[in-house]
Amino acid sequence: MLNFSLKFSLFLISNLISFYASNCSGGYYINYDCLFNKEIIYPDNKEGMYNLWEYNPQNYKYASNSKTSNLNEWSDFLENVYQTQTLNKLIYINRKQLKKIAKEKTLFDLLFELRASAKTNSKYVNIRKKESEFCKYMLLAYEIELHLYNYIESEWRYNRREKRQKDPKKHQLLLKKTQKIIDKTKYDFIRERAIYQLIKLHRYTNNNEEIISIYEDKFPQTSSMISYWAMGHYAAALRKTGKYAEANYFFTLIYVNCPSRRKSAYLSISINSEEEFEQLKELCKFQDEKVLIHFARGMNPKNLGANDLNNILSINPKHELAKVMMSHEINRMENAFLKLNGDKPLQMKSYLSELIEINKKYLKYDDKTNFWSLSLAYLHFLNNNSSECDQVLSNINPDIKDSKKLHQIIFLVNYINGHPSLTNEEQNMLGDILYEINENKIRYPFLDKKHTNEYYPYADLDNTINRYVFEKMKEKEINNSFLNKIFSGERISYDLYQKEITLKELDLLILDFSKSKKNRLIDYAIEYYFDTDRNKYIKQYNVNLYDFARASLLEYKGTLQMRNPITIKSAIQTFKQIPVFFQDRMTTFKLRSANPFSLQLKRHWKEYEQNQFSYCSTKLDLAILINNIYKRAIKTKGAMDYYKIGLAYYNMSYYGKSWNMLSYFKSNWPGGFHDNKIALSFFEKALKTSSKQKTLSKEKRATITFMKANCELNIFSEMNDNYIPKMSNRNNYYYSSGKITTFRDFMSQMEIKGFQTAYESLKNKYSNTLFYRDIINECAYFNYYVHK
Repeated sequence: MLNFSLKFSLFLISNLISFYASNCSGGYYINYDCLFNKEIIYPDNKEGMYNLWEYNPQNYKYASNSKTSNLNEWSDFLENVYQTQTLNKLIYINRKQLKKIAKEKTLFDLLFELRASAKTNSKYVNIRKKESEFCKYMLLAYEIELHLYNYIESEWRYNRREKRQKDPKKHQLLLKKTQKIIDKTKYDFIRERAIYQLIKLHRYTNNNEEIISIYEDKFPQTSSMISYWAMGHYAAALRKTGKYAEANYFFTLIYVNCPSRRKSAYLSISINSEEEFEQLKELCKFQDEKVLIHFARGMNPKNLGANDLNNILSINPKHELAKVMMSHEINRMENAFLKLNGDKPLQMKSYLSELIEINKKYLKYDDKTNFWSLSLAYLHFLNNNSSECDQVLSNINPDIKDSKKLHQIIFLVNYINGHPSLTNEEQNMLGDILYEINENKIRYPFLDKKHTNEYYPYADLDNTINRYVFEKMKEKEINNSFLNKIFSGERISYDLYQKEITLKELDLLILDFSKSKKNRLIDYAIEYYFDTDRNKYIKQYNVNLYDFARASLLEYKGTLQMRNPITIKSAIQTFKQIPVFFQDRMTTFKLRSANPFSLQLKRHWKEYEQNQFSYCSTKLDLAILINNIYKRAIKTKGAMDYYKIGLAYYNMSYYGKSWNMLSYFKSNWPGGFHDNKIALSFFEKALKTSSKQKTLSKEKRATITFMKANCELNIFSEMNDNYIPKMSNRNNYYYSSGKITTFRDFMSQMEIKGFQTAYESLKNKYSNTLFYRDIINECAYFNYYVHK
């Protein structure tokens, strides 16, 4: 389906939109990034969404789900004696069940099942004839469904080994059975469905003339779901007999009026020239039908809708589908014009200007939704006509909630886009609007997940209002690292805790924080970046957001400083800058894991008393304790103190049980604090000092040697891309991506490169210790080393 009046449509196809082409003239829907809220088209209908297959005018009587519609219609026929769940068990069954029913069930059996599966109801007596007619029809429908399985030409439906065995005699018998029900039934509802089955039987044997005759002479003119399904077969028969204009006309009626067949009908519309389109228009009986065919053509992703919008304007400018199409065209333009970088092609700008002129013509038909005023204002915004946008917005004051929200969104984005710099007062004003639009919820992008389908059923939520505002503010605050961070759309849990930055970068972040202004727009970004929703005490105690942000940055800085005993004194000073109020309530500041000074193995549990750690409840307490032990170790050269520090830094690393004291997350890949070189250096100092001073027992030296071995293993695995082959993979010498891929080779290379000195020492010097007997059974790596 082509729009010949627009010369640059092909350009837009290649540069602006993407779709999967069909073999008819349709296409699949485009995912848009949207700020323009479509809901204002149908203010009284919250399901007033649209896409190529699904838009929801208020006069729709049936849901788009064909199964639901069908069950509801049958329930109405049976005077609501049976719930739809009951009917569903009989009507919608698989092919295996169909075969069983078609072969074994009688009318009486089916009727008995129908009643047995429903609750007792006194109305049974009054609907027995309807029940009987229902069962007769269903048994026929089962037979036809099984029979036509071999007639439907679909490679997807058949197993390659399965042979299609058509049965002409059975086909004739089913035609007679169907005609018998049509002739004898007293119920128009049953007759309509039986005629539909008759049409189906002729459809799959290509009796197109018979289909046309039956539909035109016998099929009742109703608005039921089945009537549109039958119309689809009729339209297909018209096309096969060369009546293309008539076929397109009926496919269009189905597209607009039957949600359950909208997609297939749309893809079946085939208009290849302006002449064919004019022929279709001549068939329209009512003016509104002409609106419908212009709508169907204009909504096609291959076309641009401006020409059809102009035609609808001349036919019925108050038709609701004009709003749908304009909204569709606006969303189409958003995908290109909301991009913050890059020039827009002249063709796009030309088309945007054309939409503005068309919108102005519709403006006099504006209604209580203020749709045409709001769409005009938004088009001006997309076209960088800031003053024109402001003028349109100032002339309206919407009362409807969704229109008011869109008014605020357009005002907000137009103001930010039209002002290269913003004063603090202006940011306060814009921040208040942003809070109101979001109903005081802190989120990014604009919508909660639970509302996603309500607003944008098929779109990735890319250019929502929050994202747009954040990106524009980030662009404006490029020289302030703190503001650039909080307007990034990330959160601290990822941006700092997982990605991590250097202390130098963090100091600049804290410095820029102290220079930053305080206003409502920054408030919103701080609330999102620092994830204040997870810290309920902030609102409970009316905590200042900026104090909380500063405390969070200091807590993170102190944690980075704490990762090395050389800078742990600085960590203490940093932690002390955090107000006590925050220290008591910051979850990341509290200690939530086991004692890092204790060694816990399956068979060898405690190395010394834990009471020295019992008073540590925060990172500050722990930093003070580590610093005291560190100072004492430096001063006295105490082997036990060296060991304690080494053990603490091992346990607080990625590989230890107290990892969350110095890190914020843990995955299957080493992250956060994972450097075992610090722990290794202290274990080596402990062993060296102990050897000279003879201060530690042999059991204790064996323990320290084993901890040194763990450090060597972890350091070497990181050198091998954090990969340790499975022990079962010992003999396959296949190499991939530079990794050592066999366990045997891994252990061999580890020894060659000098990372098994502790294993060697443990084996040669401490084989007669109790610890050795425990650890050789517990550690598979050491066991392999000893018995290789």
